[in-house]
Amino acid sequence: MSRPAESFRARGGWVVRLFPAAWRQRYADELLAILEAQTPSLRELIGLLYCALDAHLDPQVGAGGDFSFMEGRPSMRTRILAGAAVGGGLVILFGLIITVEDGIVFRLALFYAMATMGLIGIHARQAPRAPALAWIGFLPALAAYAFSLVALLAPVAGATLPTIGGRNPGFVAQEAFWITSALFGAVTLAIGVLPRPAALALTIGAPLAMIGMFIGNSAEPILAPAARLGVLAYGVSLAWLGLSGWMAQPAPTAATA
Repeated sequence: MSRPAESFRARGGWVVRLFPAAWRQRYADELLAILEAQTPSLRELIGLLYCALDAHLDPQVGAGGDFSFMEGRPSMRTRILAGAAVGGGLVILFGLIITVEDGIVFRLALFYAMATMGLIGIHARQAPRAPALAWIGFLPALAAYAFSLVALLAPVAGATLPTIGGRNPGFVAQEAFWITSALFGAVTLAIGVLPRPAALALTIGAPLAMIGMFIGNSAEPILAPAARLGVLAYGVSLAWLGLSGWMAQPAPTAATA
């Protein structure tokens, strides 16, 4: 199997040469496959060096080949993006629910920006398990989140967006935001890489939150708390999924493999 020398060295492929020949014959392909998928961190490089030393001191080939400490680790970029989902969840929980009078445009813009970044990070964590399904949930939500941010900031910048079917673009953006959030939650629930309770809360919370937009001031008293509960569920689920983006991905099971 041929690899560019520079990429091979950058990903820590040189460590493989430090292992005994008998060990390399049996486990080199397994380790190289992991190194191709992700660049090892300093901690993992130290762990590999220790494994190489241990293989020389105790040359029992059958005892080697355990690289579980490297598998499923998200990249730092994915962690940062997923961390933005935590921030977005906290903004909606503490910045939009408790008070909505002052600075609402700024808080909404911050929320939409962080939620969009978080969406990308969450997608990156689960896409390797079920790529086609993950993209079905991700692309519509990404477009809706970005459009929501544009619709919010356009009036601030003095721009006027055209109506969509005679309807206010901001209203359409909110509809798309909540509908695609529910779709993304359902896809996340089906993939099962990230916590299913969080995905379920997103799937249910987004439609409940949209109730408040549809019913407005004419809401029945029982519906207003439902809409508020939906927004709270969305904020909690977004923060929960973002935190899960920092954790190692579990090994595939019979149900999710």
